[in-house]
Amino acid sequence: MRSRGTAILASLGLVTAISVVGPAGLVTGSGAAELAELSTFHAMAADDVHDQVFLSGGPGSTFLQVHDFDGAQVAVIDGQSGASGLILSGDSSTLYVALPTAHAVSVIDTATRSEIQR
Repeated sequence: MRSRGTAILASLGLVTAISVVGPAGLVTGSGAAELAELSTFHAMAADDVHDQVFLSGGPGSTFLQVHDFDGAQVAVIDGQSGASGLILSGDSSTLYVALPTAHAVSVIDTATRSEIQR
């Protein structure tokens, strides 16, 4: 397992890579490559158990981006309108996403990258 320090350094490198070259192609359920761009960067949570980083775009965004520690975009989690604050549980199994425009908190399973509760 990677240390918290390694996860933070990987996350900082990822944010730098995204701001310089933009997001990479993502893999969807069908395996097709697509592009999902955030118009702005709002929050980040580094999951060092699954070697992934979650990014939110804040007000105006409708999804979360998921990147691996090499900076490649690997998934998009839709239905996260206005996703702002991100909090990862201590065991990295759950991501809590603040959805202020919906007055809700989305609960994401980090292994499946899917919403399990709102």
